[in-house]
Amino acid sequence: MPQIVSADEAIHTAAIPAIDPETMQTAEIDKVLPPGARCGFAYTATSQPVLSGSNGAGVVKIHGRLVELRSDATTAEALAGPTTFQTEGMRLTVRPLEEKPRVQNGESQQKAEMHFEIEDGLTVGYRGWYRCQSSAA
Repeated sequence: MPQIVSADEAIHTAAIPAIDPETMQTAEIDKVLPPGARCGFAYTATSQPVLSGSNGAGVVKIHGRLVELRSDATTAEALAGPTTFQTEGMRLTVRPLEEKPRVQNGESQQKAEMHFEIEDGLTVGYRGWYRCQSSAA
C-alpha cells in the first residue's frame, strides 16, 4: 500500500520532467478520501482514476506515493467541475469539455481536461474522462 506524503516529498523523489499522475486503485483512494460523492479524472474512459475527489478533499498518486489535496468543492454539484485540487506546491484543475455528462448506472461521465502544475515550473495538460458517482462505490 503506498504511503501518504506531502507534495514536496513526492515531487522531489525523482526528476521533475518524469512526473505524471499515476492510476490508483479504490483501496488507495479510500485510504485518503472520506465517504460520499466522488469524482475522478482518468486518462481513458475505462481506466482507473489518476485524481479523485470527495467532500473538499482530493488525492493524487505521484512516484508511487499518495498526496492529499484540498478543494473548495464540498457538494456533488461543485465537485462535478470545473474544480481545483491543491496542496502546498501542487495544483490540479479539472474542466469538463462537454455541457452534459452521459449518465449510466448512477455514474456520470464526460470528456475533460486536467491541468497539473507544480511550483518548480512544471505545467502539463491532459485530456481524458471525468467520472462522478453520487456515493462511494
